[in-house]
Amino acid sequence: MSHDTGVGLLFVGMTALGVILVSHSRSFAVDLTAFLFGDVLAVRPRDIAMLTAALAIAALVSVLVVADQASGTVRTLDPATEKVTVLARPGSLTGMGTDGRFVYLAAGGRTRVLDSGV
Repeated sequence: MSHDTGVGLLFVGMTALGVILVSHSRSFAVDLTAFLFGDVLAVRPRDIAMLTAALAIAALVSVLVVADQASGTVRTLDPATEKVTVLARPGSLTGMGTDGRFVYLAAGGRTRVLDSGV
């Protein structure tokens, strides 16, 4: 078993053990659901303002990554400056995927990872 697998199993097992112990304890006077998943009433207006500001900043610095499978060209569009930048011309693309920040391109038996800069 690899170290990552062992750490993952230990984490899940100890969390489950903690939930079982807390749920069977009579002296622990905290709502278990609120403890595990949070409480909506605990969110302050300041927290909402900070999240709104973070979302606005993320929207300003975000870029759109566009890949044309026919030509194999990958471009980014910066909505703030309306600037189009050619990132790569990897040849004929055979596949493409993204997780929102990185673009994964399959071309010529290789996979390339492009960072959108967000």
